Formats: sequence, structure tokens, C-alpha cells
Amino acid sequence: MSKFKEFMDNKGFVFLLVGALALGTLGYGVYNLCSLWQKQKEYDATTATVVKVAKKEHVRRTGRKTRRSVEHIYTITYKTAKGFVCVTDLQGSSLSFVSYKKGDTLEVLYNPQNYYDVTNVKGTSRLGWFLIGLGAVVLVAIPPIYKIEKRRSERKAQEGEEDDE
Repeated sequence: MSKFKEFMDNKGFVFLLVGALALGTLGYGVYNLCSLWQKQKEYDATTATVVKVAKKEHVRRTGRKTRRSVEHIYTITYKTAKGFVCVTDLQGSSLSFVSYKKGDTLEVLYNPQNYYDVTNVKGTSRLGWFLIGLGAVVLVAIPPIYKIEKRRSERKAQEGEEDDE
């Protein structure tokens, strides 16, 4: 039997799939941070004030399951380098790991050509680092777990051969 066939028979496909998902998660985290760092070069930084907080609940039904997610919409106001006062909505999901109250201040980056193109620095960087950490932990954990699973299946196979005798 070829090594690849043996690998796939020993739950290797599952480990391969989990590894691919971990790499994707790691890659998206890196992309997220690189995007933020690029915006830090091109966009202007300023401090914004939260003037209103709204919650938008999403309900999705699939068969018997109902999934709910809450999205926070923060209305912020900030002053541009040219002195314009802008008011815009900044969306934050439960994945951003950051929540604000009315009156809170936050650091934002805005596009000087389009004042309403705004990025929340804190929420974006936390998500990127979380995804990188999650992907790295899963990638590091796969080889030892695979070895343990392989040994366990080999022991079961040996026990099965001994029982046949």
C-alpha cells in the first residue's frame, strides 16, 4: 500500500482538511493585519467619539436550528486634518472583541480622499492577531495529535490481529 493511501486511511484526510483550514485562518489574519498596516501608511489617524450605539440582531434559521448574531453599529464623530467634522457609522461584530459605550473615544483611520472610509484600529488589529494565534495553535497541534491517533489505531489493529488468533 502506498504511503499516501495509508495516510488517507488513517484519518489523514481530516487532519489535512483541518490543516488547510488552519492555514487559511492564519493567512486571513496576516492579510487583515497587512491591510491595517497599509491603511496606517495611507490614511490619516484621528480620535473619534461615539455619539450613538445601536444593536442589530440577525436571526438565521436552518432546519431546526436558530442562530443569532448581534452587530453593533457605532455612530461616531471625528474631525479631519482639514477641520471638517464628520459623522459616520462604524460597524462592529462580535468578532471584533471590542465594544464601546456612548461618549467613548477610539482611534480611527480615515481616507483623506473619502472621509467616510473609516477603520477602527483596535478592533481590526485584535481580530488579525486572534486569527493568527488560532491558526498557529491548530497547525502546531496537528502533528502530535496525528501521531497519537496513528499509534492508537495501530494498537487497535494489533489487538484485532491477536483476537483473531
